[in-house]
Order: sequence, then structure tokens, then C-alpha cells
Amino acid sequence: MADRKHSGIDCSDAEYEPCPKRTKSSQAETWPEETSDAAMWLEGLEALAGAGAAEGEAAREEALTSEHLLNLVFSHLCLEDLCRAAMVRRRWREVTSNPEFWRTINLKGRTLLVSKVRSLLSRHSEVRVLNARGVAFAQADLLALLPTLNQLESLELEKGGYDRAELEALGGHLPGLTRLVLAGGLVGPQVSHDWAALSHPRLEVLELEAGRAARLRIVAPRLTSLSLRDFSAAAIQLLDTPQLAQLSVAECSKLTDSALRGLLCLEGLGQKALPALTSVTLTTVPNASDETLCLLGQRHKSVERLSLAGCGAVSGAGLAARGGYGALRCLSVQFCDALVGAALSDAVREMQSLEELRITGCTQVSALRLHSSQLARLVLCGTRALLELNLRCARLASIDIVPINPGLAASLALKRIVLASHAVQRLQWSAFPALESVRLQCPNLRELDLSECHALKDAVFDSLGPGPSAPAGYVAAGDSITPGCPQLRVLKLGDCEALRHAKLSSQTLESLQLSQCRWLLSVELDCPMLTQLSLEECTHLETVALQSRCMRGMSLGTCPRLGSITIQCDTMEQLDLRGCNQLRGLQLACPRLRFIDATFCKSLSDAAIQSIARCQALEELVLAACDSVSIAGLGALSQLSGLHRLDLSYTALEDPSSVYQACRQLTSLTLSNNYALRPEALLPLFPAAQPSAGMGQAWAAAGGPVNSGAAPLGAVASLEKDVVDAAALGGPQGGLAGPLLPELRVLDVGYCPLPAPVLAELVCRASRLHSLSINGCRAGVTDALWPLLHRRVPEPAVPGLLTAPPAAEMHPDSKPFEPSCQAPAALAAASEPAGAPLAAGEAGPAALPRGPLTARLNAAAAPPSDLAAASTPCRQHELRSLSMVGSKELRHFSLGLMPPALALEHGLLAGGDVVAVGADGRQYVRVESVLGGLRELRLSLSSRLRSLALGLPLLEDLQLNNCSELACLVLDCPHLARLSMQACRALPEDALLGLVARCPALCELDLQYCLQVTPGLVAALQQACPSLQTIHITPPRAASP
Repeated sequence: MADRKHSGIDCSDAEYEPCPKRTKSSQAETWPEETSDAAMWLEGLEALAGAGAAEGEAAREEALTSEHLLNLVFSHLCLEDLCRAAMVRRRWREVTSNPEFWRTINLKGRTLLVSKVRSLLSRHSEVRVLNARGVAFAQADLLALLPTLNQLESLELEKGGYDRAELEALGGHLPGLTRLVLAGGLVGPQVSHDWAALSHPRLEVLELEAGRAARLRIVAPRLTSLSLRDFSAAAIQLLDTPQLAQLSVAECSKLTDSALRGLLCLEGLGQKALPALTSVTLTTVPNASDETLCLLGQRHKSVERLSLAGCGAVSGAGLAARGGYGALRCLSVQFCDALVGAALSDAVREMQSLEELRITGCTQVSALRLHSSQLARLVLCGTRALLELNLRCARLASIDIVPINPGLAASLALKRIVLASHAVQRLQWSAFPALESVRLQCPNLRELDLSECHALKDAVFDSLGPGPSAPAGYVAAGDSITPGCPQLRVLKLGDCEALRHAKLSSQTLESLQLSQCRWLLSVELDCPMLTQLSLEECTHLETVALQSRCMRGMSLGTCPRLGSITIQCDTMEQLDLRGCNQLRGLQLACPRLRFIDATFCKSLSDAAIQSIARCQALEELVLAACDSVSIAGLGALSQLSGLHRLDLSYTALEDPSSVYQACRQLTSLTLSNNYALRPEALLPLFPAAQPSAGMGQAWAAAGGPVNSGAAPLGAVASLEKDVVDAAALGGPQGGLAGPLLPELRVLDVGYCPLPAPVLAELVCRASRLHSLSINGCRAGVTDALWPLLHRRVPEPAVPGLLTAPPAAEMHPDSKPFEPSCQAPAALAAASEPAGAPLAAGEAGPAALPRGPLTARLNAAAAPPSDLAAASTPCRQHELRSLSMVGSKELRHFSLGLMPPALALEHGLLAGGDVVAVGADGRQYVRVESVLGGLRELRLSLSSRLRSLALGLPLLEDLQLNNCSELACLVLDCPHLARLSMQACRALPEDALLGLVARCPALCELDLQYCLQVTPGLVAALQQACPSLQTIHITPPRAASP
């Protein structure tokens, strides 16, 4: 409740029963009125006091005794509740007894006895503001009460009627009254020929509501505001009201036009009674006529504000009278259905001082032609029939065309707009579906929004250029204007489907939006200051020509028919051409261009590549899915000495050797999804110190195509020869001084047809790479790959090495141990004297490091120098990230860690004590791998992976999402900090618990969509690994009702 509702009574009044004080024994009892306002407000006060208790008892006491706060709370209480509150505390009683508290009394909406109100007012006769609406005063009560309220300044009454005696008492017994509101009932006598008089010497504001009178005469020398609401009278006269400034007549549907003229002092003796009138408001006065408005403008020259709402008989002709409304500054016309645009246009022309015009819901206004030198603001709301808007107003600064209801179109029929203004700086005319033509002469316009104007034609660009110069405030006479917007900064034309050719020259334009102009065919811009251009989803755009000196980046995404681009920009750094699959011609004059993305530009020609090669500052180039680019065309990239990142994914390149030679400074190369790529074409990137002879045999021994059925052994031998020849190209024998791409650090060959020996050779040679991606290489990432990623030992030299290992040390899926076919040769080599020379291609005996497995092999021990000479040479790798996502053919994978039986079976260099034990009790030892420095490994989406063993001392991030068949996971990774295992549903709970316990540095664990995870398991995981801070799990679904 916004009004103050005092219950101003003294609690010692005999007419009220005193409420019993609340003691400790009665604290649980409730007040007699549990739903009263007092309970709500007192609870709020106690809550506020409780909040203050946090700062101490002093703060709580301050909240309960603050006079300002108590006044605010008590002003909303009824009489009874205020009496009860006065009995709670002495301080509260002092506040309610203060005379200042009773300066304002609001009894509106209270059902009170008149006797109680009289008693209240007799005790507090110093009241200044009294609202007694709803108190049924009888004539005697009111006549007896008014003489006692000699300090009253504002009075509101609502009763069945007011007779002559009551009106005289209101004027004679309240000397200080300045505001009077009389609501309801008949005012004055019921005899039609007799006048009722309301007179007061100091009255300033008078409001008459919901009443009627036969004849009413008002005499108030100081009256400044008069309001009639739902009031009817045959005649109303204002006599001696020289200071009346505001007159409001609302919802007076029965007030006749003659009575309205008498009220406005337009006829008879009162023609000159309103010399100070400045504001007139007529709301829902259907009988108001054009003649009355014409007389109002001619008789009262001081009127500055005129508001007409719901005046159905007003056509606007009365407003256009010559010589009328010379001082009018604000005109508001709302829902006047008879108003026509021609009459309103003539009226605005005659109003020389008009500054603001508001038109709302006038359905007959179809055209507005406004010519005014002072008009500064125009508001058009809900003008559904408006077709044409012609504004020649030099000082017009604000034009708002808005709908009546939010969410609807502002104007459905508006077709043409002509505007000449030197003051407007921003225009927002969006969502005008019928707008076809816009002509502007706005030398100071900064921002223009014409988005979603579906019918807008190309002629709009003619008025958006610089235009000829004109003096400030100049507006051309007649129908012609000089179009031009020389200061335009921002232009929005998005979703304008009728635009075909956008040709614009502007020296100031900074931002242009043409997105979703689906039928736009060409764009030609000469805008030196342009910094932002949006052309997204221009599906029929064919040519773009741009000249700019300030643009930093440009996006032409989703323009499928774009065939030619010409750009001249000294400052452009980024160019996005993704999705322009018809692009053939590309002319670039951009010396600072650093990044180009031409993904899916399938028609890009070699000539376009030559144009790109002229951008000497280019650092990153994306040519993904550019099928028309040839190897010869890519040779032009040799001119780009600073090109560091190149993406050639989804291109049919068989041999990218010319790319290697042309782009010597590359640090990142992407060749993913090249289905035609020859595997041996990758090896020249990383030349070996000596060609790797015997790789095919090693592959076959590891279970390669010979066992898996991937290729016949003859094909392996042929591929081995090609690989060796290709490797020779990168070595000293090939005539090159070193590797082709010495700075290469990131390589992506995902989803390329690479077999396991090529992948293994690639990984072993790529010692300087930081990141390698072999995602989806199904033919290469198989169970035959991982043995090739470890250091091997020569054939065993004593018969003891050929004995089968214990069954406990064998892999569950490993084949039975069989002696090697080369065992006789090994035995023969062991029988040779110690100093006998070795034949070409043979290796001397070697010993495994000391440990449980190598204890059985002491008879074959050899000096460490012999071991180093016999094992496969392997450079120290810098590889930090390896991605093998989507390895569908991978069942078992071990890297740096495996059971001793597997290490012996594959002839791998193993050593040290047992470092890990699987969930099934199987022991694991470390195996030397070329990838010992990995920090990140991604094996997600390897849906057939069943077992994984990793011994990577530096690994920090491991991703195994959606490895749904993974049932055995053994880790020896002391630095692992993040493990992601979403949807790994086959891993048992005890295996997961033991796994986490062996990762002392683990901080984050992702187990979402793992059905075996329970709240108890989560608690056990946190207890097993104290460093574990975050565990991501899938929240349980709510039970179905």
C-alpha cells in the first residue's frame, strides 16, 4: 500500500478496549486478528531486527527504536493494530503519540464508525492531510467536524451527495485548504435552473470524480489545476480563476460540447477567465468537436500542451485554424478515429512552436507530410494504415515508430519514407515488411537500422553516400531533397530480401550488416573507414568487391554461390571464406593478411592460390576440402616465407612432397582424411639415420598382416621397399641438407590409409614433434602397432631363452609360446668364439636388465655396450601429445608397461622389478618405449579396446571416453592428473578402485555414464586417492511418478 494508513487514536480512549499486555506465559498466544496488517509488518520489523543482531544487540535495539523506520511501518497499520503496537514498547508509544505522526491520516478502505472518526479527529485536530473516502458522513457530522480542522490542507471525501450547506462549509470553514477531492454523488441542488457554487479563496487543486451536477459554478482565485473524471453537468462556469494552468477532462462521455465550451471559457462571460491556461487534456470526451478545438486555439494563446484521446469526432480541421496554437509545444493525439493525415499535416505547419508530436492508434492517418522548423520529436504508435511519411523538419532529432503491443510489427503498410533533418543521429526502422523506399537528407546521421524490411529496394543506397554539402539547417523546398548521409557510421540491412545490388561509397561508414539478404547478387563497397562487414547467409551472392583501409577481419561464411572476391585492404589480418564452394576468382591486395580459412571452397583455382601467395605476411592457411587445388598450384606457396600452419585435410593428395619443399617453415601440418595419400609419402618428413631394413619381418613377427589377414606377405615386402626408398630421399643419400620441414611440431594424419609399419616408422622417426594425431587410422592402429613402438633386443643366444614362460605371466589373449624359427641360427651364433666377427645384418648377444624376469637369463648376459649396439637405435622424443581417437580395430594396447611374458614373446627390451599388478594379480614390468615422454594420450571412441597397460612416467592427461569394452586397465603413471572414462561400463569397481589408488597425483576423474559408479564407490575413490578433488558422475534420474 502506497498511501499511509494511520490509525490515529489514543490508546486511552474509552471507545476502544485496551489489549492485554503479552507476558511470558502468554507469548504462545496469538493476537485476536491473526490476519491483520500488524502481524505482517511487525514480523518484518522483527526480521530486520534479527538481521541487525548479527552485528550485536546494539544494532538490534537501534532497528527497533529508529523513529524513521517506525514511522514507515506504523503508517500502514489500521487503528486497532496501531493501538496494540503502542502497548508493546514505550518507544513505540512515544512515536504514536507524537503530533507530527498525525499530520497525515488515511482512512481509505477502512470500515469505521463515524463516531470513532470524529473522536480521532477531535484529538488530532492538527491534521494536515485527511483521506476520508469510504466514511459515510452525515450532513450534521460533516458540518460539525469541518470547523475543528482549521489546519487542514488536503481533503478527500466520497459520499452519496453534497448539498449547498456542505459546499458552503467546505469553502468557509477550512481556511488553509489547498487541495480538495469530491467523489461520488450529486453536487449542488437537483433543480436544473439553479446554480451550485463551490468557492474557496485559497484552493489550488480541485478534483471532481464520479459525480454529476445540474449547473456548477467554481470560484477559486488561486486555483491552478482542475480535473473532472466521470463527471457530467449541463453547464460549468469558471469564474475568477486567473491562475488556472492545467485542465483535465477524462471519461466524461455525457458532457456535452456546449458544457465543454463553457468549462473552457470559450463562450459567454467567461471568455477571458483563463489567461494562464497552459495544459489541456481531453480523454474519452466523444462530444468534443473541431469547432471547440478551433476556439480553444484562438482564444487561449498560452496553451503549450494539448492531449486528445478517444475524441471520436475530432478530424483535425480545428487544429489547423490559422493563427491558433501559436505557443503549443506538445501535441498528443490518441485513438481519434476520425483524424486524417492531411488535416494534421496542415495543423503542424501552422504550429510554429511545436516541438513534440505523438500519434497513437489513429486508423485514418494514411499519409503524413510534416514541415516544421521547431519539431524535435515524433512518436508514431500503432499507425497501421500509414503508407507514406514525408518529414522536412530541420530540428527533428528523434523518430520513434513503435507497435502498440510489444512483439508486433510497428507498421505493416508503410511504403515510403522521406526525411530531411540536420538533428537526427540515430534511426531504427526495423521490421517494416512493406517499406520500399527510403530517402534521407541527414548530414548528422550516425546509425541507421533498416533490418527485416523485406521490400526495400536498391535505391536506398543512393541516399546513404556523402551527398552534396549544404548549410546547417537547410531543407530543400518543394518535393525534392538532396539525399546524403555524410556522417553515417553504422548501417544495418540484415534480412532485406528485395535487395539485389549493394553499391555504396562512404568515407565514414564503419560497420555494414547485410546478413541474410538471400537474394543479394553483388556487393561493391568503397568505404575507407569500414571495419566490420557481415555477409552471412547471402545464399545468392556472386561477387564481392571491397576497398577499405581499416578493416581487420572479414567473414563470408555460408555464401554457396560466391564466385569472385576482390579485396583491397592494407590492414586486413583475417579472412574467413568457409562454405563458399563456388569460389573461383580471388584477388587479394592485403599486405598484412595473416590468416585465411577456405574450408569447403571446392572450386578454388590455382590462380586463386597464386593470389593468396602474394600476401607475404600470411601465417596460417586452411585449404580443407579444396578439391580443385592441384599439386602444381600448391607450389606457389613457396613465396610465403612466413607460413607456419597449413591445413590440407579432405584433399585428394597422393604425394605432398612439393608442399614439403615449398613450405619449409611449417610448424603445423594437417593432412587428415586424405584417402588417396600414399603412406610412404610421409616418411621423408623425418629421415632416418639409416634405412630400417627388416621392418616387414618385424611387422610379421609382431602379428601384422601375415596373421591378421590385412595383406599378403608379398605386398608387405613391396611396401617395405617403397618406404626404404622414400626414407632414403630424406637422408644424406637423397641430396638434401636435412629434414624437409625442420620446424614441424604438429602433424595430423588422422583417417588416412596408413598401415602399422608406416605408423610405427613415422612415430619412431618423428622425434622432434610435439603433437601427433592418428585418429581413425583403422588399418594401422591395430594390435600389430604397439610392439613396434618399443625397443627390441636381438634373438636369444642360449637355449634357456626359448623355454615357455610361466602361465601366470602370459597375457590372457596371447598365443601359446613357440620357439622362434631363427633359434638354430641363434644357437650357432652363441657357439662362436667371443671375438668372432659378425656377418652383415647380425647382432651380438644382449642381456636384459637385472630383475625377476632377467634372473633366469643370466647365462645370456652381455656387457651393456653390446646391448646398446644390438638394440634398435631410437632418438630422444619430444612428442608430448598423441591422439588415437576412434581406433576401432584396436583390442589390446601396451605402452611402456606389459607382462614379462609378452615382453619376452615380442623380443622387447624389458627390465627392472615388477612395478604394477593388475586386478587379476598379473604382474607388469616396464618396457622401454620411444614415447616415454608423452604428457597427453587420447584413445576415446575405441569401442573394441579390451585391455590397456601404460607405463608413462610423465603422462598427465588420459582420455578413454566411450571405450565400452575396456575391462583391464593398468597404469604406472605417477604424474597423471586427469583421467576421463565416460561410458566405460565394462571396468569392474574393484579394478577402478585399485587403479585410482595407484595414481598419487590424480586431481580430476570423469566417470559420467558409467553405470557401475555408486555413491559408495565415489566415497571410496576419494578415500583411496587423497589428491582427488573432482569426480564427474551422471546425476540419477528422478523416479517416474
